[in-house]
Amino acid sequence: MDVAAKRLSKEKPDKARLIAARAITEVVFEGAFIGEAVNRHLTLSELSPEQRAFSTALVFGTITYWQTLTYYLEKVSHERLDTMSKYVQAVLALGVFQLFYADSVPAYAAVDTTVELAAYFEGKKVRPLANALLRQLARERAELPKRAPGLAYGWSNELFGVVRASYGEAVAEKIAAFSTTFQKETSVRLNRKRVPSELPDGSLDRQIDVTAGRFVEAARRLLLKGRSPLEQPAFRDGLMSLQNESSQLAVTLALQHKPQHILDLCAGNGGKTAALREGAASDVAITAVEIDPLKVQRNKENLERLGLSDVRLLTGDATESIPELADSSFDLVFCDVPCSGFGVLHKKPEIRLRMNYERIVELTLLQKAILQRAATYVRPGGHLFYVTCTHNRMENEEQIDAFLSANDSFAAEPFVSLPSELECGADAGRLNLFAYDHGVDGLFIQSMRRLR
Repeated sequence: MDVAAKRLSKEKPDKARLIAARAITEVVFEGAFIGEAVNRHLTLSELSPEQRAFSTALVFGTITYWQTLTYYLEKVSHERLDTMSKYVQAVLALGVFQLFYADSVPAYAAVDTTVELAAYFEGKKVRPLANALLRQLARERAELPKRAPGLAYGWSNELFGVVRASYGEAVAEKIAAFSTTFQKETSVRLNRKRVPSELPDGSLDRQIDVTAGRFVEAARRLLLKGRSPLEQPAFRDGLMSLQNESSQLAVTLALQHKPQHILDLCAGNGGKTAALREGAASDVAITAVEIDPLKVQRNKENLERLGLSDVRLLTGDATESIPELADSSFDLVFCDVPCSGFGVLHKKPEIRLRMNYERIVELTLLQKAILQRAATYVRPGGHLFYVTCTHNRMENEEQIDAFLSANDSFAAEPFVSLPSELECGADAGRLNLFAYDHGVDGLFIQSMRRLR
């Protein structure tokens, strides 16, 4: 642990805010993923469910508005933020978030707890600075520059400009605005191999509310009220998985073609691999490929938790020839490719801090290479599904249009069936799900068929 983190004031600060500050520091300055950081700290804590919910909201809110919060701080600070320790920066941003965005926190509480928390990490010497900055901001909130329309939502000009170029100012603002909303409900997928109807009594904490999903039969939404889904018997016993309904829908649409041989080419941690296995008949052969050995292992463990077998797991690069797949062909090749993630910023706000235009260009080249390799695995008459969780024509529509222009043996293929609410939004096997409109994670789905 950093020496600064060991310095304690005589009076320990509020535990929920302390955990939040530590998680924020790890995400912003140490490259941690927000979900993993929050889960790790909360699992080790003794917070009540209500305190957990509060701490989680503080972390997500502060990371969401990080660029906005630091803009406000820089307007009033005589010291450059980057000359301060990472802990002080995290604490100050957390304090400003409470001042401006946490309606349940009185201004005096935001100021006082920030001062105490800063002193906990850096000692009494930092009290005057923290107190002065927070009190000045409590008195007067600077206006955000009109030349930076995305800053109100925690977006850089660069990223906001990418989405605006794709869909126009109005849609870009809707996407950005929704990305600031903290999602109280968690989407899960019932394991239909084990749960024919509803989760049995006792498999969830009685305080958790369960409602049906919007588009997929096996989807449920949990209002956790500060309780961890990973600690529920339903998760431990393999009765459910954490997966947003838009991803569940993509798998459902792909399985409508009744494939007998399936390749999940960018399997990741295995969420869609498991969904494919649960949704397909037992005699359907499924192969999953992932470049990261750690994720391959997580996929294996997840399948075991769910009681699923008969999935072939391979470690390999989706852009290159994979020896184990030589001479193999599939009825369905499912590609959930790496992308900029604009459709999931509401639950992965750290993307704002790590994504830029240069990285997006790199991703488009990677996506192109994956598509080209994926096409070689599709047998004539089979289907290729391309999926991203972003809102960016460069990675979605333009990527697919370029692929189809260069590969005349493939054509866009209409979906077999769509929920009635989505029928008007689909065009030739192409579907854009917008979180602000559909209430699920943003997702782009393209269905294609190999003609010969």
